[in-house]
Amino acid sequence: MVFQMLNSANRDPAYFTEPDQFDIQRQKNRHIAFGVGIHFCVGASLACTGAQVVFKTVLDRLLNIRLVDEQPTWDLTKSNSCMLKTLPVLF
Repeated sequence: MVFQMLNSANRDPAYFTEPDQFDIQRQKNRHIAFGVGIHFCVGASLACTGAQVVFKTVLDRLLNIRLVDEQPTWDLTKSNSCMLKTLPVLF
């Protein structure tokens, strides 16, 4: 039996500078979020385009948006993934 563990995906300290820090402008960002090779997600370009539109719109319209707390809340209930649970902001 093989079980995929994603907890450390995209967090290799040998590759990523400050791997545990969220940095939306990270330049060296060869991640595996959408798979690799023949298993690459067919919807990846749509997801990336949608995210670019959403984030640009939010930042354009909410000029004073800022984090409430530097430490987000993570959902650690799943043994094979680490997901953002809350990220409170003020605007």
